[in-house]
Amino acid sequence: MMIYLNKDHNIKDKYEDSDWIKTPLVIFLNNTYDLLVKKEVMKEYGFEEIEKEVKKICNLGEMIARENIEKGHSMGLEQGQKLERITLIKNMTESLQCSMQRAMDVLKLTADERKDVEEYFKS
Repeated sequence: MMIYLNKDHNIKDKYEDSDWIKTPLVIFLNNTYDLLVKKEVMKEYGFEEIEKEVKKICNLGEMIARENIEKGHSMGLEQGQKLERITLIKNMTESLQCSMQRAMDVLKLTADERKDVEEYFKS
């Protein structure tokens, strides 16, 4: 079962079919609504209010957002490091007139780093 969260869903709008389950799911799993709104919707649709679980879900959305930001940040750092290595090798080959292999040896690049550099210079 796949659930597509409608971040712009207005709580007053009802789904034509299966509103009894779709609205609570959309609101409950959506991280744009705060705890109070979620509690109100759960009451309206007859779900037992279990504040601890509702808070967990609210925190889950925030946690997922934080993890994605951190992942994006680390990916950006990795890309920056790759570009820095490539620039160093390019500068060394031009100014010292040495081969790309010699420049990579001097910088003590790992096999994976060498592969990235070689792929960059092939393209």
